[in-house]
Amino acid sequence: MKKVVILNPIITEKSMNLAKNAIYTFKVLPSANGNEITEAIQSLYKVKVFDVRTLNTKGKAKRFGKRFGKRADWKKAYVVLEKGQKIKEFEIEEHKDKKEKKEETKTKDKVTK
Repeated sequence: MKKVVILNPIITEKSMNLAKNAIYTFKVLPSANGNEITEAIQSLYKVKVFDVRTLNTKGKAKRFGKRFGKRADWKKAYVVLEKGQKIKEFEIEEHKDKKEKKEETKTKDKVTK
């Protein structure tokens, strides 16, 4: 049985901007290395990985009432894909303004009449 390395993708504004350049961000196990991450991404998403960079993120110090605590440390992986490769789950459609949508419907109505 294979070890689960990828915990979840990181979906933020910064990571979505990186995804436009075929760089995807994932939260991974702290014990995972680059080779394990590469194999997991290739088998999970059926893409070819060019490079993997990892970094350890320290957990934030938090206060719970009178007591001080700390969130868990975790590991982040930046996965760079080969040219022309994309992961469909990261692609989102650009939101159009309401004005643009109205103009599109008006032009469609004119064409159909």
